[in-house]
Amino acid sequence: MTRSVFIVATLMAELLSPPAFSQQKDEESAVTVQVGYWSRYVRRGFDLNRGLPVLEPSVTLALPLSLSAEATGFMGVSEKNLGEVDLSLSSTQSLWSDWLEWSVAFCSYQYLGSPEIDYVADGSSYANSQELILGVWTQNTPVDLSLEVGRGLGGEHGDDIKGNYASAALEKEVDLGLLSWEPGVSATYLDEYGIPNRITELAVRNDFVLDLDAITVTPNVSYLYLPIPRLLNNDDNHDIWVFGVKVSTGW
Repeated sequence: MTRSVFIVATLMAELLSPPAFSQQKDEESAVTVQVGYWSRYVRRGFDLNRGLPVLEPSVTLALPLSLSAEATGFMGVSEKNLGEVDLSLSSTQSLWSDWLEWSVAFCSYQYLGSPEIDYVADGSSYANSQELILGVWTQNTPVDLSLEVGRGLGGEHGDDIKGNYASAALEKEVDLGLLSWEPGVSATYLDEYGIPNRITELAVRNDFVLDLDAITVTPNVSYLYLPIPRLLNNDDNHDIWVFGVKVSTGW
């Protein structure tokens, strides 16, 4: 698909995550719309908007046969530019009743030619890359464990994005009545881009989930340790605090 098609598709969705800390719980809604605000947009150890805040809208469609489709991306708040659009198609299956589940996903990442994506393109050209991701996670356990592995398949002007990705996370849900607290820790491994130290991100995250029936509001405070902070933004600071909030609804 062309760059313009992806832009139009996202703008039509316009109500883009950070990548979820753990696998999403089962969604009852046929359509889920979410928008998030983040003080920095750090993904797999890459600061994708040069330390500046972003908006992240996303739309997820539940499909037959346990399939789901998602369109997501990020938009710089200061620059008001659409830096990236991501599309995914995934299948989720239960391995063990309500305790263990797994998913497989095909993801296509569209980099829209802005200064934020110099690591793929020349700052003015379009590029894309594709990835296959396999995930497995527990639920309804005292502490939930999630594991995810991915394989970069390359793409248009993104041939160097071929390699392996993996993440592991632990998360616990603490029910506080109307509000629930979901603290967790995670680690990310990446052997793409010729990265010398392949552990690219260690994180401690805190989600505070406020369920208001029609909408769900989730403030977040996260501490990130980046072993290679100069991956993208020429920042020598290993320690980063990220603040944000996401609002979601479904029908």
